[in-house]
Amino acid sequence: MTEQKILKLIAERNSVGMQLLFAYFFDAIFNFAYKLTSNKEDSEDIVQTVFIDLWEKGQYRNIKDLKAYLFQMTKYQVYKTWSKRDNITELLEEYHETIADENVYSIVEHAEIKEEVNNIVNTLPNACRQIFELSRYEGLSHDEIASKLNLSKQTVKNQLSKALSILKKELYKKDLINSSSLIIAFLLQI
Repeated sequence: MTEQKILKLIAERNSVGMQLLFAYFFDAIFNFAYKLTSNKEDSEDIVQTVFIDLWEKGQYRNIKDLKAYLFQMTKYQVYKTWSKRDNITELLEEYHETIADENVYSIVEHAEIKEEVNNIVNTLPNACRQIFELSRYEGLSHDEIASKLNLSKQTVKNQLSKALSILKKELYKKDLINSSSLIIAFLLQI
């Protein structure tokens, strides 16, 4: 069942939409909220609020990516929960702990994606892999690669395009990346 079908069912006020939303997204959204709050009860309340808000107002919103929307709404609800706290010192401590945890998570996630990219690159056809490595790992321009390998500049461009297409497809399959702009940005930083 696609995200758009779930959204359509919710917009039609069909309870199956909520059941599917819960089945597909509860664990991920709860874990995200818990990672931010370190509090089970707060996390459950936040997820409930996010799901109820979607049920009540989802048909009025133009949601293109349900998963991204749910994560964004969860983050908003976490901040809203924090803003209701009386003790500002406690709030700041929680915030700093969360930021530190997110940085560690981000570093680990980046390392996992980089490792997967390397694994995928190793499966590319030889010429495609060689051109990709010269471009992304050694930083050579299209002209420099063409000259070094005695190929036309267009062949280099075609092979790079093929490599990026394969990488994008494989990373999407493995649910490691969800936006073509993110993969391009990531690949340019390798």
